[in-house]
Amino acid sequence: MSTPQINQAKYSILITFHAILSKGGKNYCTPSAESLLELLQKYHKIKIQKSWMYDCIHQLIEGGYLLRQRRWRRDIAGRWDGKPSLVSFTFQGLRFLIQKGVEGARAALKALELWYRTKDNRFPAPYKAEIIDNQLPREENLKRLHDLLRGLEVVKPIA
Repeated sequence: MSTPQINQAKYSILITFHAILSKGGKNYCTPSAESLLELLQKYHKIKIQKSWMYDCIHQLIEGGYLLRQRRWRRDIAGRWDGKPSLVSFTFQGLRFLIQKGVEGARAALKALELWYRTKDNRFPAPYKAEIIDNQLPREENLKRLHDLLRGLEVVKPIA
């Protein structure tokens, strides 16, 4: 997992995702490509092509700043149809925004940490390894969990 060089477009995309997540109050969002391009042009005054936006998002995912969950559904004829992907921040992505002084990023990081401690299995799903041992003290279990989360990598699906 290599860290991408964050240019203006990638930084603007991260800020836009953060704004959408903050407004929605969830750990994920489902913006369409067109709405993202509109928001980037309206609030960041940058006009980029859809292909460059997809490339930037892919680099942010590969760099460990974002997670994406693809979704599908069947239409009336029985064909598979793509739905907008669920996009969420990783701990690394939120820490980056905190370093840059983005308002609300620290609260989002605390909410994500709290979410990981719950038994909520919706996206972004925590790793299902048996790292929690009820016989160990709580501090040791939390240390194990943090070590596991620090070592996670995004794995590309086999096409």
